[in-house]
Amino acid sequence: MNIKIIFFILLTISFKGYCQTSTVSGLIMDDILKSPVVGAKIVFAKDFWTRSDIDGKFILANIPYGNYEVIIVSDNNDSIRENIKIDRPEINKDFITSGSQDVAE
Repeated sequence: MNIKIIFFILLTISFKGYCQTSTVSGLIMDDILKSPVVGAKIVFAKDFWTRSDIDGKFILANIPYGNYEVIIVSDNNDSIRENIKIDRPEINKDFITSGSQDVAE
């Protein structure tokens, strides 16, 4: 019986370490207009993506620990590609776009 308990404890510990996930949140801002970017698509690999809200904020939950190339795409703004390491339970990461090439001067 003691062997079953020890096995269960070891299995639980190793499973917990394997399944660590993070919540990533942040803000997408337009550098030229100095305003939040509404509806930007934030992609962490194919399976993890969301859109920024009316305030330019986003939240992505349950992202497994690891290294990701983040891609941010929105209308009227240049795309952003940045590498990010997910290695803790909560990460706050803001992104600044360089704005649109079509902005009137």
